[in-house]
Amino acid sequence: MSMNSNATPITSGAAANLPARRETVLVFGATGNQGGAVVDALLDGDTKEGLKVRAMVRNPETKKAKALAARGVELVKGDMLNKSDVQNATKGVSSIFLVTVEYTFKPGGTSYNSSNKFTSSLQADQANYVLQAAKSEGVKHIVFSSGLGVAYLEKKYGGIENYAKSKTKSHVFLDKMIVEDMVRKSGLTYTIIRPAGFFEMIVTHAYGIQKHGEYPSIWKKDIPFAYIACRDIGRTAAKALLSPAKWDGKEMGIASQILTSDEIAKAIANVRNESDQWKASYTPRFILKLFARPIARMVEEYERMPEAEDVNWESV
Repeated sequence: MSMNSNATPITSGAAANLPARRETVLVFGATGNQGGAVVDALLDGDTKEGLKVRAMVRNPETKKAKALAARGVELVKGDMLNKSDVQNATKGVSSIFLVTVEYTFKPGGTSYNSSNKFTSSLQADQANYVLQAAKSEGVKHIVFSSGLGVAYLEKKYGGIENYAKSKTKSHVFLDKMIVEDMVRKSGLTYTIIRPAGFFEMIVTHAYGIQKHGEYPSIWKKDIPFAYIACRDIGRTAAKALLSPAKWDGKEMGIASQILTSDEIAKAIANVRNESDQWKASYTPRFILKLFARPIARMVEEYERMPEAEDVNWESV
């Protein structure tokens, strides 16, 4: 493994031997869009002198993990669904960025069975291990990245239990709702941010651009949707991680812009100087339900919401 002199790669269990550092930030999901943006903001911004960034990764030999190590990030090998791995990664940490992820096809996890009934939540398991470890290790602050619309739905239905019983519920929102509640009740100081959809998904996601001149949309025509760049998510999270007293108890939706799919297609055309060659194409809803029912549920929930509910435009 090629690394600079500042990098300290470690493997499972080794974190137990690390000296405690008052200014070590643990970032989950550091090889992904959100966590990676948080690492960027912490390393590249006007941060406190002596700040250390640690990341737990499943495989420290991947290209993305090696790139983190080369920038001076401590790597802890582990899995968020392994309690001892999470405990090891949390030792000596002052604050944590938490983003929970789906393992839709992993046995025992969030299940979308034939009747689309919710059976269990691996996102809640991940959060539980992190919160338990954070409390036992004396972590000062945790920043959880949830999703735009979660607060609106919890308020609309009068709580998690009522939403869980709803025939129109989306498990994408329900899982985040459950984790938000866990964070609030953890006894830790916390911040909850609720990002909009990622601009990056327009070009990199499975539903993103796949052929020249066409932007495929999963939304109904003329439905506006809020977007944010992951860079802005990272910057917002970094502010909360580095100023826990100022950000304690804050919960906010964050977005950069609201656009319809036609407006996105037009923006792509303008950037490429191809004004007459780009258009939005709309996926029939029955196709989305047939091949991606959980996504269809999420989309329909978004379409029923007020435009960009509870967004804090000034935060980014």
